[in-house]
Amino acid sequence: MQQVQPTLESGAETPLFYEMHLKEEAGKLTGDFGGDKLEGTVNGNAIHFVAKDEQGGKEECTATVRDGNMSGTFVFTDAGDPTRSLDPD
Repeated sequence: MQQVQPTLESGAETPLFYEMHLKEEAGKLTGDFGGDKLEGTVNGNAIHFVAKDEQGGKEECTATVRDGNMSGTFVFTDAGDPTRSLDPD
């Protein structure tokens, strides 16, 4: 399992930091994002995963990995209001 500490640019002056652990096996991605269990897929350099917390919130990532860097989109969904996305952009 690889440990990653992504910095999310949120459009605010202060970046958001999360610790992430990823394991890829036969195109299946597992691990955790900020302590939340994640599951997803890997296809070449493209990754997609959804992490869910115990309160019903979730984080969804669609990204590309190149030269050890991950670039893409994270969408955070608030458990208290599932219709409200907390997109860091």
